[in-house]
Amino acid sequence: MPFDLSTPKLLVLGLLALIIFGPDKLPQIARDAARFVRQLRTVVHQARNELRTELGDLSDVVAEFRTGDLNPKTLIRRHVLDGLDGSPAAQAAAPGTTAPPSTARSTSLGRPTPYDPDAT
Repeated sequence: MPFDLSTPKLLVLGLLALIIFGPDKLPQIARDAARFVRQLRTVVHQARNELRTELGDLSDVVAEFRTGDLNPKTLIRRHVLDGLDGSPAAQAAAPGTTAPPSTARSTSLGRPTPYDPDAT
């Protein structure tokens, strides 16, 4: 059973409800609770069916999903920088490429390190 409610626990809860609400109001409260649970199940069932009809079969989407896609850098690289192959931003974002001259590190003497685009 959900919530690990055993028979003795249910009996104690029923006895407490009888003491708190009284024998006159308890049947009405039980009917109201049952009606609420029935309505809640109906709403959940309708929402689930609506999602299935709107989204269709998602098995191919789930199969292609990778947790690395949730990384913001990956998201930007894939959706914003796609098609910018020749730009410095795309080269900086692409793995295995060198940084453009504007982001080159400087040597210990304060001068920028040499950058040769033909050597890379």
